[in-house]
Amino acid sequence: MKNLKEKGITLVALVVTIVIMLILAGVTINIAIGDNGLFKQAKSAVEKYKEAQGKENSTLSELDDILGEINSKTDKDGRIRVNKPRLAESGMIPIKYDEAKGKWVITNENDKEWYDYSEGTMKWANVMLSDGKYKTSQKASYKEDGSTVVEESDLGSMFVWVPRYAYSINKYHTASNQTEGKTQEITNVVFLEGTSNRDFEGNSYSRTYSVNEMLGKVGQSTPMIVHPGFNFGGKELTGIWVAKFEASMNRGEASTGSDDVTNKTVTVLPNVETWRYISVGSSFMNCYNMKNSGNEYGINENEIDTHLIKNIEWGATVYLSASQYGVVPTINNKLESTASGSTTILHSYVGGKDYKANKSQSTTGNITGIYDMCGGGWEYVAAYYDNLDQYLKTYGKDAFTNERELNTIYAKYWDKYEVDAEERKVTLKGTIYRNYEIYDAGAEGNEARKRITDKKYNLMKNKLGDAMYETIGTGYSYYGKTTEENGTQAVGSYQWMTSLTGTSKSGTGYYNGDSAFVGNCALPFVARGRDWGNGTGAGVFALCDVAGGPISNRAFRPVLAV
Repeated sequence: MKNLKEKGITLVALVVTIVIMLILAGVTINIAIGDNGLFKQAKSAVEKYKEAQGKENSTLSELDDILGEINSKTDKDGRIRVNKPRLAESGMIPIKYDEAKGKWVITNENDKEWYDYSEGTMKWANVMLSDGKYKTSQKASYKEDGSTVVEESDLGSMFVWVPRYAYSINKYHTASNQTEGKTQEITNVVFLEGTSNRDFEGNSYSRTYSVNEMLGKVGQSTPMIVHPGFNFGGKELTGIWVAKFEASMNRGEASTGSDDVTNKTVTVLPNVETWRYISVGSSFMNCYNMKNSGNEYGINENEIDTHLIKNIEWGATVYLSASQYGVVPTINNKLESTASGSTTILHSYVGGKDYKANKSQSTTGNITGIYDMCGGGWEYVAAYYDNLDQYLKTYGKDAFTNERELNTIYAKYWDKYEVDAEERKVTLKGTIYRNYEIYDAGAEGNEARKRITDKKYNLMKNKLGDAMYETIGTGYSYYGKTTEENGTQAVGSYQWMTSLTGTSKSGTGYYNGDSAFVGNCALPFVARGRDWGNGTGAGVFALCDVAGGPISNRAFRPVLAV
């Protein structure tokens, strides 16, 4: 019985075992080949592993590219490395010029064709604001892949990126010459990384140098320093956006001949009339107010600071133009006028006139550069001499609290130039404009004016990077009374002079023959570039002391700090 029982138990156990095995086999098979079976999961895992490996390889490749660019002044595509143009989230739309289409098109900040600052290429980055047809608040209306064409009439106000850099003057206080058909490079530029004073190869640069170091070193290069134009009110910038053209009014409305700025807004567009008959103070306030709440440019004032170009920013722009990465532009003299009987009347000056054909008038020699910086109009810059002149308030408008002081809230927007006590004494004694008339027309009076001019010139040494002292040499002029007939100049009249005999001469800087008028003892403001009628005296280094009033040949341009 025992054996049978044991055999019976064994048979039952065997049957049970077989059943259990079949059940397990069925489960295993289902796990292996079912919808979520192990085989399919394993296959999916392999595919995901390969995908992850691909991403890892791609990331490692990108990392290799980044590491490969460290301590290199060129990127993996061989382009000179510069700070990537800084865009605000609101208002700014990257654009590039499509040569095949002959049109501007909308692009994006990752487009490799947007900019290339390399020597010989000199393609500077351009943006437009949202005061044209296209708005950053309506991105669905355009594509950022170069397929959206922007007609010229639909452009928003245009600006060009000037990246942060260090510079030196190649040949200190010597004239620029023509070499192989190209203007000699006046400055040497090294682009800097971020807001630092280091270049992309890891070299560091000072922020200043003593002018006394250069005594007796005429013709030698100055020390390489960080350009001060990229420090805005104590904040270091990676670059600045400079207006591509001189400012226009209401998309090209004709200038009225008065300083009335009511219900008028700044635009920066090609082939439209430049805004003239506007004082330096009104120019400043109009640029400053571009960021006001509800503005048409799409600007968020927390992202973009708008202002009239400072003198130091003018210097930053023209030094880049005069370096190996730019071109000193030709003179723009596209003045339009109408005849009235036997006289010719100034009708308008068209900024960026025929800019597609007149590319030599840009800072790059191509369409991507900044136009009208020589010729065009005398451009007001936000700079003043602290000479206590009454015109500081008269034409400085709301920027100045009185005849003596700049409103403190605007301090970071203006370059201040100290003057000698003797010049302050002159301006306090005379009338509103010609208070330097306290000196007579003889040699003694002219000598006094010359002495004051020399002191002002020497004080300019304290400002570097503004394209004034560093680029005008000692060939400046001073303003005085004539003592004899001189051409059309009447006895006792006033003119710019370079000698004590009454002989009139246009003062010239030593680079490119640009004129340099620094000697007027009374005028408190600064204008740059010279106008359409000044011929070879016009140039990016030209400068003049001015009253700051609304005149037919005055112009201005805004800058954006992001």
